[in-house]
Amino acid sequence: MENFPGPRFSTPEDLCLLKEVLASNAIDALTSEGSTSPMSVQQIHAHLKSLESFSSSGDAHQTYAVARLWKLILQSRIINKYGTPEARLDRFITITDSPPVFASSYASIAKLTLNRPNAQLGRCSRAWADRIAYIEEWRQDEIINEREGKQIMTLFCVLVIASLPTSKQ
Repeated sequence: MENFPGPRFSTPEDLCLLKEVLASNAIDALTSEGSTSPMSVQQIHAHLKSLESFSSSGDAHQTYAVARLWKLILQSRIINKYGTPEARLDRFITITDSPPVFASSYASIAKLTLNRPNAQLGRCSRAWADRIAYIEEWRQDEIINEREGKQIMTLFCVLVIASLPTSKQ
């Protein structure tokens, strides 16, 4: 299911899987300061409450709500490289270990101290780069969603105006 789901309604299995993933994200958000969950624990709790009220027979509104929640989760997984060797354990840490090279006068001082500061600076710069990338991706996604919302509202207004009865004089 994507932003606007196809002609298939959500099933009870879809709801069950979504609830399981949301519960997992809630635990992640609750236990990690740098959680990769796209929502806070309070937001997840509110979504889970809403999902409880859904019926077993899906309709268009229910399907759309499920699809929107999945979209948030999938975007977060893409940004955090879910399921790949470069996956982020949280927003501040990556699994791969390839620190940047530091040069200039700092390099000679680092050699005298057996490269101890170099390792710490590498960790800090990777965490900072990952955080910047995460924020930039999120901002781009917000801009795209806002633009789509404006287009939808414009189309809605055009349809409402077009469907108004014309008065014959």
